[in-house]
Amino acid sequence: MMIAVVFAVALWYGLAYLGMTAIISLDYIAYPLSWMGVGPAVAWLIVGCFAGAVMGRAKALRGFGRKPEAKKLILLASVFSIFFWTISLGATSLVEKKARQKAEAQRIAQEEEMRRKAREAEEKAMLDKAWAEGKLWRIASITNQTNGKIPFQILNAKGNWDEYWVKPGATVTVWEKIREITIRFDYSYAEGYQEKRYSLASTPIIGREPNKSDQARARSNSFRANGNGFDLYAN
Repeated sequence: MMIAVVFAVALWYGLAYLGMTAIISLDYIAYPLSWMGVGPAVAWLIVGCFAGAVMGRAKALRGFGRKPEAKKLILLASVFSIFFWTISLGATSLVEKKARQKAEAQRIAQEEEMRRKAREAEEKAMLDKAWAEGKLWRIASITNQTNGKIPFQILNAKGNWDEYWVKPGATVTVWEKIREITIRFDYSYAEGYQEKRYSLASTPIIGREPNKSDQARARSNSFRANGNGFDLYAN
């Protein structure tokens, strides 16, 4: 009984090994067709159809007594198969290399995005802390790149709007002890007041009021013509 069980187990493992060997061999033969974007099943189907067509044609030629032509067919099919398999293997390797490079580039981009978000979160926490302690100022510069004088208003820490204006080609630097600098202006040359309001791109200064040396690193913004008016852009 034990001998029969051992024999059955050995036979089962042997058949499984042979089956896996055959599957791996077929998969290795079909693998180079991956560059076509097909899966293993379709690749096996292509290989099977080609082999079946060649063998069927060769058998038909032998049936008509044309054995030399059948041999030539098999030889040509073999040469073509080796050539096509080699070219396909190279193409598949190239496709996989590009796919790996793309995946690596995406991974690097994702890691960089995560680091950027972490830096932004850390900076925001630092600025929130400075603002809560009353140690945060914001400074920004505004350049007029239009042909006309532009008036605008900046919201101060008391909730009031301070009046400013900037001549064509000139630059004005503003700062406030505030979490974000808010600006508003009439953007249209048409009659009436057409308001636009933005959070101005600005540089944080912590622990002291901005001085003259801080003006050189103030975040730059520009008024630029836009249709029948103008708009404000961060540089």
